[in-house]
Amino acid sequence: MKKQNLAEELYRMRKLMNFDSKEFNENTTSLDRLVESKILTKMLNEEEEDTNTVVDDCITIKHTGSFAAEKSDSSKPFEDFITKMKTEINENESLKTTIEEGGDVFITKLKIMGGASNYYNKKETAADLENDYTTPYAGSVEKDSGYKANIGYAKSRAENLLSAMVSKLPEMSIKLKDGLLEDAKNNIVTKVINTGGKNDHKRPTETHKNPGQIVKIEMEICQKIKEGDTTTQIENCIDELRFKIGYIPTETKGRSHGCDFAVFDITINDVYIRTINLNNAYYDTGTKASNTNSNNIKITDFTGSIDSGGNIFSARETDNKVKGQRMYGFTIYKGTTLWNQIMDAADNKLLIKYQGKGNAWYKEKDIYAIGGTGAAIDYQGNKIESHTSAVWMDIQQFKNGKEIVQVKGWTKAEGRSDAAVEIADLTPCTKSIEIK
Repeated sequence: MKKQNLAEELYRMRKLMNFDSKEFNENTTSLDRLVESKILTKMLNEEEEDTNTVVDDCITIKHTGSFAAEKSDSSKPFEDFITKMKTEINENESLKTTIEEGGDVFITKLKIMGGASNYYNKKETAADLENDYTTPYAGSVEKDSGYKANIGYAKSRAENLLSAMVSKLPEMSIKLKDGLLEDAKNNIVTKVINTGGKNDHKRPTETHKNPGQIVKIEMEICQKIKEGDTTTQIENCIDELRFKIGYIPTETKGRSHGCDFAVFDITINDVYIRTINLNNAYYDTGTKASNTNSNNIKITDFTGSIDSGGNIFSARETDNKVKGQRMYGFTIYKGTTLWNQIMDAADNKLLIKYQGKGNAWYKEKDIYAIGGTGAAIDYQGNKIESHTSAVWMDIQQFKNGKEIVQVKGWTKAEGRSDAAVEIADLTPCTKSIEIK
């Protein structure tokens, strides 16, 4: 987004906030205007650039407008701010495409604050916040009718900005989330700012650099995934999925896993991905131990890298310690057969499951038959089934090589079973994930 220079910004704010009105001109001297220009120039130089963040296929727009007069009306309802919204949407390919294809784009979050300087009728009034917009007012001036009048100005400024913005939404094909406008109106924040007991254009800028007669707005604009077209919508915002799954002792938060019967098939949307071996006890490390690995045997099933049809399926990462770390990484790219199979069944969800190998599988492996060849009985006499106490998930979503979002956490599934167990339910393009 192109940032305006200071002259353009000053002119824009003057026109938008109506402080070139006849009433203002009659009460403002040329010296006042010069001082105001220098103050605003200094303020804009020091002010942090407006933040317009792209996250989860949404854009977050933050904007602050400064009034240079007591009045709150403006004849031109924030046309430049609307232009700013349009520009940000056009720069987000997914949102732009959704609008062009007749999909829904809507404001999901909306917060607005109106401010006023602590000056009214030629005298200082009480304030709510110090000049940093954060610290509670520390002055001793009591709240009186002047303070109440300033609160009224602050609210009116916020309401006028909100109404002007809403009137422009239809031409941009943007909708408001149900109930959001009413909620925003009911929750307008009004604050009188300590500007040294002066109007903004006369405030002592060395000690009170920020203006008080402001409107601050923050909104989130998102696309709505259309039913029946989820694959297209998902692929507009991500083209690469990276997974890590395994066991990390340092992240256990009190959990502990030491087992040689932890071989699982991983699926996404019931599409087979790969088999992982999370064994991390004596048979896995090849450590001789009484009752278990008395023959000093080492298990190596499903530990290498595999051919993944253009994707990346790495070998198992291990610290080779009993009860140590075991981890698998795999990356799935848009356009591969595996990606297409997953997305064809997506329905806007990535449902991740693991299914442990059953007793029949372990019987075929003499190495697991602790109770005798073909028995598949552990040293405690239990029938062997895949077992784990926890699985660590780390999922990253990318678009054009840039990470869009990362989610991670522990599954809660545990026990001995060969049943398919849901371990994570992820909404693509967002941080929305349910760890089972």
